[in-house]
Amino acid sequence: MLSYYGKDENYADVFAKSIHRFKGSKWEGLNDFMLQKAQSISHYRYIWLPDDDILTDVQTLNEFFEYVERENFALAQPSLDERSYFSHATTLQNKAFDFRETNFVEVMAPCFSSNALHVIKDSFGKTKTGWGLDFAWPGRVATLGKVGIVDRFSVLHTRPIGSADHSIAWSELHQTLAQYRLRASIKVRQARTSDAGKIYTSGRLGNPMLFIHAVRGSHPVRRKNLITYFGLLKEYVPWLHYTKRKMQPYRLSESPSRPLE
Repeated sequence: MLSYYGKDENYADVFAKSIHRFKGSKWEGLNDFMLQKAQSISHYRYIWLPDDDILTDVQTLNEFFEYVERENFALAQPSLDERSYFSHATTLQNKAFDFRETNFVEVMAPCFSSNALHVIKDSFGKTKTGWGLDFAWPGRVATLGKVGIVDRFSVLHTRPIGSADHSIAWSELHQTLAQYRLRASIKVRQARTSDAGKIYTSGRLGNPMLFIHAVRGSHPVRRKNLITYFGLLKEYVPWLHYTKRKMQPYRLSESPSRPLE
């Protein structure tokens, strides 16, 4: 199903079973879709809501759907291919893991179980940019299944990160975080290794073995200097998040880890 925000009233797509037309942002369009056509997706078990600049193929997507259902994910996203433009380095594929359970799933390409989507669909109407929802959703659906990033499958984000109005985006981010009393801090709580299939849990103080695997499988961009390396460390040592500090805005990366082909 295609949520179309363009101006061509006669636009058609041979691959779309249904086209929903709404001029506005992704989340404004999806909110209108859920109000108008929620019944159309009621028989689906999982629903993926990617941005329009995500590149993948049918086989990868089908296998991803099968995997998240088998592993009982309530909310998940495929990881980003190493060539991708990215805003959060956490979302880059970590080849040491099959998946990482996190407190964050990016609004760029979230996949919901039907039950989880029903729980959070009201949030679509409260935002234009979606900023902050990726921190708010996990807590709301955690009782329904796993939440995290699936490293076994990756997709390519093909365009630089951007926003038509960053002032609105930052405002919405802080409003959402304040509403749920959250920080813009990403934590990896548990992960399954891709080799032996062993699960490592972080715990409040962190788990050295989990961090060792994280470093081994992470993309070199995550270890290129002390600052980025410390960012990786923070994700796997939760107590670093409990220190009192003023929340600092996270930075958007405007460059891919290597040139797009």
